[in-house]
Amino acid sequence: MRALIRFGLVSLFALSCSMPVVMAWGDTGHQLTARIAARRLTEAARRGIVALVRGADDDIGLKSVLGKTGDPQPSQAKMSAAMARMATWPDCMGTTPEGNCKAKGVTGPWHFVDVGLFEGPGHLAERCGEGSCITEMIPRLISNLRSGTNLVVMTESGTTRTFKPDRQLRFLIHFLGDLHQPLHSVTNADAGGNCVATTGFPGFKPQLHATWDSALVAGATSGTQGSVVTAILNEFQSEEATVSSVTDAAQIANESFALAKSELYGKTIPLVPTIDHFVHVSTSKCSTQAPPEIATITVDGKASFENTQTHKLVREQLFKGGVRLAAILNDVFSGDHDDATP
Repeated sequence: MRALIRFGLVSLFALSCSMPVVMAWGDTGHQLTARIAARRLTEAARRGIVALVRGADDDIGLKSVLGKTGDPQPSQAKMSAAMARMATWPDCMGTTPEGNCKAKGVTGPWHFVDVGLFEGPGHLAERCGEGSCITEMIPRLISNLRSGTNLVVMTESGTTRTFKPDRQLRFLIHFLGDLHQPLHSVTNADAGGNCVATTGFPGFKPQLHATWDSALVAGATSGTQGSVVTAILNEFQSEEATVSSVTDAAQIANESFALAKSELYGKTIPLVPTIDHFVHVSTSKCSTQAPPEIATITVDGKASFENTQTHKLVREQLFKGGVRLAAILNDVFSGDHDDATP
């Protein structure tokens, strides 16, 4: 199971957490993906989301943004703010008295799928395990949201945990961000890049995964989140119809795997060697579980990724996550639920 420190560029709506968590894009990237999606929702989807939130228990102040039952429909700005707040919740589902994020437990593996860099995307089903990976959770969440079904899962202690549809919506929003961070669909015996030391970005955790979570998002975007969303939508407008038509989780994971192989591992300086067999590595045990070739290498982050091409790729992945999330939500709340998947 991967674990990362939450860090950097926390916005007004982020929850404060300091415990290691599994995440992608950091708070800012997840919020941008959610805000892009909010700009592309149909009226039916907006109303469906508002009704779901207003009818549920509120632990993160969503009703202060979207209003209570009987209130007028919220503005576009308020919808964007609420979705940005929902987007970060799966990385920090409540805090302890000490201010740390509560352990995610059974939900931790839902955020990624570990396919070996040497294997190729054809191994998705094999690496998903007991249905607890991102490419199997997304269709399940979609189906449950369509039918209004609770998600009941068995915990490690043998008890059950129930997530109502409003919580499942938060997971879905978050997972479309995770799925478009390339390191959440691949591993190279390095816990998705968490075990690869990386230099060049002071203030950010010195790991390859963290570089792509937050440091590159910071370099690729500037200004308020609203202005960044507008700029990204304008930049990739010509791609929107084609991109939004692809909503199958496995297909997107394969796409992210290919990007990780060519644009991430393929461009590190020095080159990170490809490990030719699958090794399960936990982030907390990099020093003992990662192969020596991984444990001893240090990537020059700036030389590898601090360039116009990589920054554009980061913005494009945020764009893809947002418009595809919108396409899925528009379908979920359209009222036509004949199919089990979008």
